[in-house]
Amino acid sequence: MKINKIYFSFMAMLAMMLTACSSDDDYRWASVSGTEVYFSNTLESTVELSADANSFNVPLNRIDASEELTVNLNVTQEEGSILSIPTSVTFAKGEKETTITVNYEPTAIVYGNYEELSIQIADEKLTTPYGAATYTFKAGATAWMDWGMGFYREDCMTTFFGVDNPIGEVMIQRNVIEEGKYRMVNAYGEAYAYNEPGDWDDSQDYYITIDATDPNYVYVEKSNTGMDWSYGEVSIQSMVSFYLGKGNTLEAIKNEHPEYFGTLKDGVITMPAESMLISMADHKEGGWFVSNANGLFAVALPGSVIADYSAEVSYNGIYTNAAGEVFAIGNLTLGNDANTVKAVVVENDDDADEVATAIAAGEIEAIDVNSGNIALPIGDLTGELQIVVAVIADNAVQTVATAKFEYYGGGAEPWTSLGTGYYTDDFVVPLYTEEGAPYTYKVEIQESTDVPGLYRIVNAYAPVANAFGEAGGNENITIHAEDATGVYFINQPVGLDFGDGEISIESEAGGYVAQYGFDMVKNQLPEVFGTLQNGVVTLPMVTSQNGVNYQGVTYLGTNGYYGGMNGAFKLVLPNAANSVKAKAKSMATATKFEQRLKSHAVTNHRMINKMATKTTQVLR
Repeated sequence: MKINKIYFSFMAMLAMMLTACSSDDDYRWASVSGTEVYFSNTLESTVELSADANSFNVPLNRIDASEELTVNLNVTQEEGSILSIPTSVTFAKGEKETTITVNYEPTAIVYGNYEELSIQIADEKLTTPYGAATYTFKAGATAWMDWGMGFYREDCMTTFFGVDNPIGEVMIQRNVIEEGKYRMVNAYGEAYAYNEPGDWDDSQDYYITIDATDPNYVYVEKSNTGMDWSYGEVSIQSMVSFYLGKGNTLEAIKNEHPEYFGTLKDGVITMPAESMLISMADHKEGGWFVSNANGLFAVALPGSVIADYSAEVSYNGIYTNAAGEVFAIGNLTLGNDANTVKAVVVENDDDADEVATAIAAGEIEAIDVNSGNIALPIGDLTGELQIVVAVIADNAVQTVATAKFEYYGGGAEPWTSLGTGYYTDDFVVPLYTEEGAPYTYKVEIQESTDVPGLYRIVNAYAPVANAFGEAGGNENITIHAEDATGVYFINQPVGLDFGDGEISIESEAGGYVAQYGFDMVKNQLPEVFGTLQNGVVTLPMVTSQNGVNYQGVTYLGTNGYYGGMNGAFKLVLPNAANSVKAKAKSMATATKFEQRLKSHAVTNHRMINKMATKTTQVLR
C-alpha cells in the first residue's frame, strides 16, 4: 500500500551548512608538528562491557613517530571500580597509534551500572591544542539483553494515516534487572511495513519500552521511534505513561483508570482501544493524540504469536419473514482466530462493551454467527438500534464490533419535515471532479421532535449519486445545531462507494466531540464549531499543520481527505430568509452538475494528515 507523504526539502540546505562548517576549512588553519600526543575526538562516550571478554582498548595517537615514546597517564575512576587501567603506555618507534588496554573481570559486571572515568596525558608538554588531552567516558553493561525475535502489530499510525495494522517481526530485549520489562528494537525502522528509505533514522537504535512487571497492569513508556513522515519524529506512549508524567502515581492511576492498562497473557502484550497516544514533533506543536483506536496494538514475546480476533460488521437492511418476524441483516468479516462469535441487536444507548461481556457470561441470549451474511431478530425493539458482535476466546471477550441503524416498526418517527432547503456539498463532489468545486442542490430537511436544533438532511447524497449515474446516496446526514454557536456533525456514511471505499464525512468539531464530548470541546476549542444564524448552517475554516485550509474530513474507507477546502459547506433551512433561499436557489441552478466519475479515482488527491476516525488531540 502506497502512503502519500509530504517531504520537506531541507537536505540541500543542511548539506550547505555542513560544507560551510567543515573542520578542514574553518578549524585547522595551522599545520600540526612536534610530538603532540592526543586522544581522537571520535572516541565513543560509552563503552559497553561484554561478559564474553575481559578487556577493551582505548587508542592513543601522536604526530611525531620518529622515536620510541612512553607516555605517563593520570587515571580517575570510581571507588571499587572493576576496571584496571595502566598508568603509562609506550609508542614504538615509527608508531603513530598505540592502545591503552583496560582489563576487567567479566564475572564482576553489574548489569545496568555504568561508571564514569577519565584517562589524561600526564605531561602537558606532550599534548596538542588540536586534540584532546583527556578522554572521559562511561563503561558498563546494559541491563537490556537480546531475547529473540517477536512480533508487533501496530495500531498507532492509524491515528494520522490511512494504513492497516501490519504485523512485523522485531527483536525483543528483556531487562535482566527488572523482570517483566521489555523493549522492541527499531520497531518503526525497516521492520515497519509502510516505511520507505529515508523514513527512519538508521544512525542509532530506537526502543519502544513496555513495563509488564505486573502482567495485569501493563503500560508503554514514552518512546521515540526515530521515524519521520515529514511531520517530525513520531513518538508513542500509553495513557498511563502520560499521566505518570503529569505527576500522578501508578497506584492512583490504577485506582482511577484501570481501563488504561494492558495485559500480558500467554506471552502476548495487548493494550485496550484508545489507551495509547501518538505525537509527531512538528504537528500541532507535538501534541499527543489518542491512538490504538482499533484496540489492535499487540506484542508477541519470543515463542508466542498474535492471534487474529478481528471483527467488522455492517448493517445492510431489514427483513420480515412470512411469520412477521423482523430481522436486521448485516455482513460480518472475522479474523482467522475468531472461532466463537455471538451477535445480538440492542438499543443504541446500551454500552456495547457491557453487552458483549454479558453475552460472554451467558446473561444475554445471542446468536452464533460466522463470516458472511447474518440475520439477527429485532423483537419488539424500535428506534435507534445497534448490532453488537462479541468475539470470545479463553472465556473472555476479545473483540467487540458494532453497526448502528434505525428501525421504527411502522410507528411514528421522531422527526418532522420542515420542507425543502438547499445543501452545498463541499466534502464529496470536489474530490471527484476536475474543478474541485462545491455543488448546491435541493434537499428535504427534517428536525427532531424531541431535540430542537437537531436536523437531518434526508437522502443527502442521492442527487450526487444521480448526477454521477450511480445508485445510492440514501443515507440521512444528522447535524447538531442545538447550540447555535456549537454546530457540528460526527462521522457518518453518505451511502456512496465509488470504488475507493465507503464514503463518510465529519466536521472538524465532530471528530473532537466524538472523543471528548461536546462540553469539553466547546470550552477548549470553540473555534472549530460551526454556527446556525438566520436559518443558515455554516462551518469555519481551520488550518492544518502544513498550511491547508479545510472544514472537516471526507473518508473513503479508512483513507481521509480534506473536506470543505473551498470553505463552502452550507445548509439553508426552509425557514431562512427569502433572500437567502433565493440566492441558494440561483446557486443550485448555476451549478449544473454534469461531471462523471473518472476511473473510480480521486481526482484531487487531497490526502489529509489525520487518517482515522479518532483524530483528536488530547484535551486537558
